[in-house]
Amino acid sequence: MADIFVSYKREDREKVQSLVEALQGKGWSVWWDTRIGAGESWDRVIERELEAAGCVVVAWSKASVESDWVRQEAREGRERGCLIPVTIDGTRPPLEFRSVQAIGLAHWLGDAADPAFLDACAGVQRMMGTPNPPKTAATAAGQVTAVEWVQRGNAHRDNKDYDRAIANYTKAIDIDPRYARAYYNRGNTYSYKKDYDRAIADYTRAVESDPSYAWAYNDRGNAYSAKKDYDRAIADYTRAIEIDAKHAWAYDNRGLAYHKRKDYDRAIADYTRAIEIDPKHAWAYDNRGLSFEARQQMGDRDRAIADFRKVLEIDPGLATAKNALKRLGASP
Repeated sequence: MADIFVSYKREDREKVQSLVEALQGKGWSVWWDTRIGAGESWDRVIERELEAAGCVVVAWSKASVESDWVRQEAREGRERGCLIPVTIDGTRPPLEFRSVQAIGLAHWLGDAADPAFLDACAGVQRMMGTPNPPKTAATAAGQVTAVEWVQRGNAHRDNKDYDRAIANYTKAIDIDPRYARAYYNRGNTYSYKKDYDRAIADYTRAVESDPSYAWAYNDRGNAYSAKKDYDRAIADYTRAIEIDAKHAWAYDNRGLAYHKRKDYDRAIADYTRAIEIDPKHAWAYDNRGLSFEARQQMGDRDRAIADFRKVLEIDPGLATAKNALKRLGASP
């Protein structure tokens, strides 16, 4: 059983993983739902780990405030007096949780010395006591650990200094050649540089190290899609969905690949599933609208218009939906 239970929404995995690793770097054990093993009943595992943890860290975001599961886990932490709320994108917590001050981490790039992160650590420490930092040969010698190299790489990546980010991720991999997160982040950075072959190679190493890494399959699918290799892209999105049946982005991205192959029925079905999982997934509405527009069956024009209008309800600034409505001769 872990010291800390982290509650979050899957869309926020990348930033939350940085938080998890930073807390682990301080010496606490952390549980989050990527640690559910094959064959285990996920709801029972979550209930067991939540009850056993001494502290509940809830990562509030635009996505997580809409999650009934996250709210339920936050209530458990509040009722037990062990809730540490953080906001990772500036979103205010739901009204019922505002009596507990949330720590703002929207600016945070993984720096373990950041004052806001240290505030979060202080809250955990009040409940769990002073942690015992893990003793490794690297830390004993004053060397930078693989986790710290990834955190430095993240900071460079977020500042769009991609070459330095790649160099830092490579140093993490040199220390730990099976560090799936380092390969995944380096793959994303190669994708930002449109170097899709290197990105695919890194995503492949990530899933070899961690076969349950749904986001690595999803993002390798994105790289294959960028190379117009839609069959491989669809296979990767499908694998991501097999691992995580509620992976809205994998459904949305697979829908895009089907759309590119002019298989509009399958595309629409995938966008619809993404919307069922996340009713505020603006891009899924936008993409479904495009597939309705392209399919041109009876009633599809009206369906497309309805989807583009829904996009603007969720995100009024999304220009693609405005342009689509103008193209269809419809008002916003």
